[in-house]
This record gives sequence, C-alpha cells and structure tokens, in this order.
Amino acid sequence: MNARSPRRLFVDDFHVAQMSGLTRRMHAADKHPANPVIRPDKPWERRNVSVNCSTIYDPADRLFKMWYFTGEVRSCYAVSSDGVRWEKPPLGLVECDGSKDNNLVDGKVFYIVAGDDDFSPLGPDHRYQTIAYAGDKGLIVQSSADGVKWTDRGPCKVLGAGDTFIPVKSTRPFCGPDDPPGYPKPQNLPRYLGVARWCQPVGRFDGSGPLQPTRRVQALVEADDLRQWRNPIRILTPDEQDDTMAHQRIEAAVADGSLIHDCREDRRCEFYTMLIVPYEELYIGLLLIFDPSYEFGRIGKNNQPGPGHLQLVASRDLIDWQRLGGRQPFIDRGEPGQFDWAMAWYPCLPIVKDSRLWFYYSGNCTTHAGTRDPQYWENLTARVDRGELPGIGSVGLATLRRDGFVSLDADDRGGCLLTRVFDWPEGALHLNTDARGGEVRISLCQPDGTPYLGCELSDPIVGDQLDAAVRWPQSASSQAGPLHTHGTATEAGVLDGDEYRRLRPGKKVRLKIHARCARLYSYWFV
Repeated sequence: MNARSPRRLFVDDFHVAQMSGLTRRMHAADKHPANPVIRPDKPWERRNVSVNCSTIYDPADRLFKMWYFTGEVRSCYAVSSDGVRWEKPPLGLVECDGSKDNNLVDGKVFYIVAGDDDFSPLGPDHRYQTIAYAGDKGLIVQSSADGVKWTDRGPCKVLGAGDTFIPVKSTRPFCGPDDPPGYPKPQNLPRYLGVARWCQPVGRFDGSGPLQPTRRVQALVEADDLRQWRNPIRILTPDEQDDTMAHQRIEAAVADGSLIHDCREDRRCEFYTMLIVPYEELYIGLLLIFDPSYEFGRIGKNNQPGPGHLQLVASRDLIDWQRLGGRQPFIDRGEPGQFDWAMAWYPCLPIVKDSRLWFYYSGNCTTHAGTRDPQYWENLTARVDRGELPGIGSVGLATLRRDGFVSLDADDRGGCLLTRVFDWPEGALHLNTDARGGEVRISLCQPDGTPYLGCELSDPIVGDQLDAAVRWPQSASSQAGPLHTHGTATEAGVLDGDEYRRLRPGKKVRLKIHARCARLYSYWFV
C-alpha cells in the first residue's frame, strides 16, 4: 500500500481560505438495527452491563474483543467475529454464585489500552493495559498478556481524576479489519493522552453548600507511563448556553418518564468525561454531557440523577476545542423502552469496518446515579425480568461514514471552496464525497487562485464515493511544448490528465472545489 498524506477534514476552517454556497453540517452516528449487541442475559451480570472505552479488534486473532462490567462492577470478556453477534466464553477463572462457569476475568478492566505504538515496545506481558477505579484504592494500572489474567502494576496518579479517567495512546490508537485512520504526529508528543474530570466552581454552583456543589469540567493530562500523569490543564467548561440546552433536555426526560427526580434550581449541564480520538491531523473529542436535575442532598444522600448523551468537539492542539454541530448529540439517548432510554454513555475508540467507524457505547434505562426510590428500582427490575426492557444497562453500536463527522454541503445552486495555499505533496489527489444527484469538480490553482492550464476543471466526480481519484481531462495544449502558465514558461503551468503528478513536491498550490448537490468530507494524497 502506498504511503498517503493525512486526510484533511472539513470540521473547521483550518484549510479553508474562502467559501461560498456551502453549509457545514455535523452528522450523528447511526444506531445499529441489532442493538443492543450485548445485553445482560447471564445470572452473574445482575441485569446490568456497561462498556467503558474497552473494545478493540485484534488482527492477529481476527476477532472483536470487548471487556465490559456487570451491575456489581465485575469485569467480563466477550468476543465476536463480525462485531454484531457476541459470544461470552466460559473462562473458568473467577467463582461467582458457587461456580466458575462464567466469562469473568481475573482483574478489573475499565479503559483498555492495547497493542503497539510508535514508542519503544512494552513487551508481551503488557500487550493489554487498563486503568480501573478500585474504590478506596483509587485508580490502578493493570497489564495482561492475554486479556483475561491481569497483573496489578500499582496506583495511577492523576490530579483530580476521580472514577471517570479515560486514557488513550497518542499513536496507533485505532484498529479494525479495514485500513484505519492515521493520527497526528507532532514533535514531543507524549505516549499517552488523558482527560480527567475535575470538580470546579462554575457560576452559582461554587461548592459553597450541599445544594450548590462544584461542577464537573474537563482537564487534559499526558504521560509516558500510565502510572504517572503530568501537565494538567483545564480545557472544557460548560457555559450558559449549555445550561439553557440542559433545561430543555431535562424537561424532555421528565416528560418521557426516564427522569423521576427534578428540581429547577438544581438543573445545569456538566461535562462528565471525554474520550480523545487522535484522527488523521486533528483530535476529535467524544464528550459525555451530563444534565443533573436534582441534588440527592435534599433527601440526605449524595450524587445527582440526570440524563446523558454524547457530543462532538474538535481540536488541532489539544488545548483549544471547538464545539461541533451546534452542540447537538452525536449519539443521543433513545426512545422510551429502548436500551439507551435514559443515557447514551461511555463510547469506545472507533473500530474501522466496512468503510465505517464503529462506536460501541453504554446505554442505560436509568439515569446517572440511578434513583434513591426503592419502589422505582423494584419496578424497573421487574420490567427487565418480564422482557419489557433488555436490561438496566446494555451495550450498543453506532456507526459513521469514514471521515463523516462533518461535511460541507452544496445544494442545487452549487457552492465553491478555495483552500489555503499548501505545499504539493507526492501522490495523486483523492476525495471523500457523496455526490449522488450532483457532482464535484476540482481546479488545481496557483497561489493567486489562477488555475493551471489543463487543470481548470477536473472530470466530474459523481455518486457516493469514499475514495475518488481526481483526474483532469486530456488537453491538447500539453502537446504544444514546454509547460507554461498563460504564456510564461514555468516548471508546471500546463498539466495534462494524470500529468499533474509532475508537480514538484513542495510547489505552492491551492485547490478550488466546486460542488453541486454534494457533500464534501475530506481530501488527501496517495
């Protein structure tokens, strides 16, 4: 396979100099029709299973592998050949209810870090690593050679992380049976990136009393060893717009019956945790939005109920993050009676299959912190036992087109985009676009925006194309003599069909992309 440049996505204006007639649109992930793909159907699962950023594809075994935990926070292991139909193999390792005939692993697996990276090898005993919350012990690091027998490596020290800390490898984070995305490679990149949940005073929720607690915000940390994290900096804090939108979401949850505790004075938005996805030349964040609606301190207990869902953010430096799609859900909670009725929670790194990104996530039929009403809990478990609900918690799958987080859309009036000047790389130009009912054409331009003769307009790209090679039509002028630009001899002024590859790498160029009834997702060179 030829080397390729990073794909350039249109999530922001980083590569855009001018744009007209195009609308930027975020795309929510599509929930799989087989959902939930894992439900609590074993006695030791106690009607409740969840996944916490802990699903991978193992190319050596050609298997999807998932570590999930039960209602009693015990870790289990499941495998699948297609990612949809899952098996829970008997491991014979951990006794539960007088038997070892179960898929419980010998360890506590929350956030999985697996496989190689671009740093020094860790050795076969550390093929799998995990950071788990161990109650009074706080966060601990464990490693394993096979994913089922785990060795404790000691505590994990992260300033203010609490029980929701999510680590990720900075390089080679992806896996899948298809060609995975690339990832940013700036100099001095740490081996691991993480996002810690801090509790900080925000607005009137300043921690001054039990009914004015601090709020959950997000902080970036980094490490070269999973046990020692450094350089904490706050990166994301909810604002007034988040609070306004939280009021609306809470009212919807009360109306559909998923939320039974509510007090208008306690309503707000909090950022529960975030998974960083190093994707091509930028970072996508899967941000867990939590909408607390009631302080259990009002009845002498702790924590808060509230619905939750996932939103998208993006960054090019890990510090400044842009909210995408008008803060609309990327994976939203479901309809009443569905497995993710109250919360769509804790996503996994995407697995690349069938030219799509596969996101596994936790879905719950009860809100965060459940309920402090025993009768409500009894009614909920009875509904599960009667088959009216798949479980209190289950695991779902949502998928997205490759590079499909955001598109630039043109209607039948057409639109145009002029990129910033960039250095022409080696290779041919490729485009990810959906031009069903329309077309996309490209002009290869000089820095002043003047197209090169012979490359004024490419052949039309039509249909839904995840990997369209851009070609220019044959031009008689290219047979007339030396390459020139409007009569001035240059190294590359008149280009002919695939002859545009003769541009010297490093040549300053622009692309002008013309679209009609089409969506633009990304472009790259290979």
